[in-house]
Amino acid sequence: MPTEDEELRDLIAEEKSRGTKRRRLDITARKKQAQLEKYALAAIKAGDLHAYVRMLHEAGMKEDSPEFANALRIFHSFQRPR
Repeated sequence: MPTEDEELRDLIAEEKSRGTKRRRLDITARKKQAQLEKYALAAIKAGDLHAYVRMLHEAGMKEDSPEFANALRIFHSFQRPR
């Protein structure tokens, strides 16, 4: 549950983005992206390929895309003993 300070910070950031030439700030999308990145890092550290692939699907990657193949290469590169 977000604290009152976090909600206020998000609201201020969203309001600041209005009136600029850039796209309006989407706080919900930003939080979802941050959560997916957190899950991806945890899956990489745990060596859990199934969880990592599930996270890639949640992020909208298709299995036949070059981005998906690159993400799998990244996962496997961290699993090799150094």
